This record gives sequence, structure tokens and C-alpha cells, in this order.
Amino acid sequence: MTKKDKEMNSVYPIFCFDGPPVYDALPVLKITHYPFETADYKPFAQGLLCMTERQLVGRLWAFEARPEGSSGLALALEGPTGRRFSLSLGIDGSYTATLDGQPCPLPALRPIAGEDLQGEYWGVDIALSENLTAGLGIVPPYQGLRLRGNIYKFCPGVRPHFGSYAPISDRDITATPALFELVPY
Repeated sequence: MTKKDKEMNSVYPIFCFDGPPVYDALPVLKITHYPFETADYKPFAQGLLCMTERQLVGRLWAFEARPEGSSGLALALEGPTGRRFSLSLGIDGSYTATLDGQPCPLPALRPIAGEDLQGEYWGVDIALSENLTAGLGIVPPYQGLRLRGNIYKFCPGVRPHFGSYAPISDRDITATPALFELVPY
């Protein structure tokens, strides 16, 4: 396998839809890297991303039966132009959204919670505005555009943990080590 083949196999596809997203058809970004975890608490958490006609949308969710009040999820993206977006969400409803390190309008958020075969979960559906999506350099034609990013699960509380989709070397929830590519659905 060539270096290019390995790189292509490690690219997360962000599917582009002409209409509303079909979340059940999308691959998930599983948070499996907990490099600082000294105990056994590594909650299962995941996310997904896709493009609608002009918006980057996604879902972040964590499986925790009794999450602590300081439990959180985060998304970090770096667009093709190098602009960086970061969103940190707490189970308590708190949030921080930044564009290039400066506070920015919050994307549309819809809390989700429930239970499925994997257990109880909480999370959020996210829709970046058309302006914010374009501000990151995500503009038509979308096919082939590449972004960098990562998703995170964290909690500084009684059961502290810090995990991510892509490997990390510190607790920076704005780091974007993973490669994403927009592809047709």
C-alpha cells in the first residue's frame, strides 16, 4: 500500500446531500482515543458530519447513563482556507463557539437524548449557518474539498476523561489532526 493509499483510507468522508441528511446512512466518527485516562472510564461517544445544500450539519452524542454536570462534547474544524471553527458543548446547556479564536454566533443546535441498544445517550444536532460554512471556505463545488478536524468527549469532574476521534498529544479541543473530504452521496 502506498503512502497516498494510506492517506486516502484515513480520510473521513463528509457526504453531500441535495436535501435533508440521512443520518443513518453516514459513517460515524468514534471517540476511541483516551490518551490521558488513568482509570477505566472511557465513555462511548461519537459524531458525524455531512453537507446539505449550503450548510455543514452534524451530530455529536455520548453514551452515559448518569453524566456529570461538567460532561461535554466538542467539535473543531479547519476549513480549506485555514480558518478555524471550534464548538464546545456542556450537558448543562453551556456552550462556546469561536471562529479563528474569536467568539462567533452559535450554530443552530438541537439537544438530543434517549436510549437505544447501546444505552442511554445525550448530545446535540448541529447546523452551521450558510455564512459560517462559507466563512470556513466550504463553498460550491463541494466535491473534493478537504477539511481538518476532530471531535472530543471530556469531563473534568469526579470521573475525569478526555477523548477524541483522532489521536492527540494534549487537551486542546481546538486541535484538528484528522482529514475530512466532501464527497457525493
